[in-house]
Amino acid sequence: MPSRRNLQKSLVSTLLCAGNLASASLVYVSSYSQTVTTLNYTHGQNTGIQKLNPVAVSQGCSDNPSWLTLDAPDSILGVVFGNNRHGLAVAHYGGSAFTTWDVSNPNSLKLLQTKTFKLTGPPSRPDRQDAPHPHEAVLDPTGKFLLVPDLGMDLIHLYSFDPNTLALKDITPLSVKPGSGPRHITFVVKGSKTFAYLVTELGNTIIGYDVTYPNGQIKLTEIFNIPSHGAGPAEPSSYAASEVVVSPDTNYLIVSSRAENSTSIPDFDDPSRIIPSDPLINFKINPTTGQLQLLQVVPAGGQFPRQFSINKEGNLLAVGLQNDGRVVFVDRCPETGLLGGFVAYADIEGQITAAIFDQK
Repeated sequence: MPSRRNLQKSLVSTLLCAGNLASASLVYVSSYSQTVTTLNYTHGQNTGIQKLNPVAVSQGCSDNPSWLTLDAPDSILGVVFGNNRHGLAVAHYGGSAFTTWDVSNPNSLKLLQTKTFKLTGPPSRPDRQDAPHPHEAVLDPTGKFLLVPDLGMDLIHLYSFDPNTLALKDITPLSVKPGSGPRHITFVVKGSKTFAYLVTELGNTIIGYDVTYPNGQIKLTEIFNIPSHGAGPAEPSSYAASEVVVSPDTNYLIVSSRAENSTSIPDFDDPSRIIPSDPLINFKINPTTGQLQLLQVVPAGGQFPRQFSINKEGNLLAVGLQNDGRVVFVDRCPETGLLGGFVAYADIEGQITAAIFDQK
């Protein structure tokens, strides 16, 4: 449970950074109601916790939209790669597959390759690892390699690709501890050093890697494996680590965790009611070693913070609370990295799967 000291530090961060200039942001929110909702929030007005209403709702999604990524230069939602940003990489959790697409013409997508995965042995967690479950597709910082964490196989699938034709080349996948359930991975570049941080959903851990490129190939060497709340005892198996995000200045790393209900907060719509909240876990990154130092554990604003994002100024988080059908905006101090209080929220129909800022 978050300590009183950590909660006090959160409040202090809000006070120390109260002089930030007001800035407006559009935020896109996907949900299992088969919609993408657009919110508009102006940060820095100091008007208390604002309730936001949608400015637009798109009904164009199919069943179970699960992820949003903004291709900022072209204002396209997706995951892009290649010399001309003309490739789209997609992980299919339920289909045990990974596909690539040519999106040169956004009105006519062309399927390029399909990688279908199969289990190679008995799973460590039969209840959750009954099949391969690729969870996302991520580009490394060089833009030359694709990584696909697979919750069902305890692997990170690795690929290089031709930047012009987008043809994939298999690289030996990276194994993680059995039963970990790799979910999401992110990178940090610190001078000549590159680090990667993998969040595991079933093991509730953060695995840190030193990333090198011997002979032009990618190599990830594990440097630590710690619980999602930092070094110490393992977390209860019922917890489910979810998202991992690095701050714009690359100095801090934040993880969300689900199914904890480790703290309580006033209900946004009825402050006389108290509701449970899962946490956001905030770390400082050691630029030399890549190790993580726990800064604070704060309420995420409700239950099941499946995904969250940080704006480019680094002073605001948008947290998608799947089970509450709500997006909560959390103040953040870029100078100290500390998370502050809630500044706005919006109730959204359906279970929320992603909330991202529209910023180029």
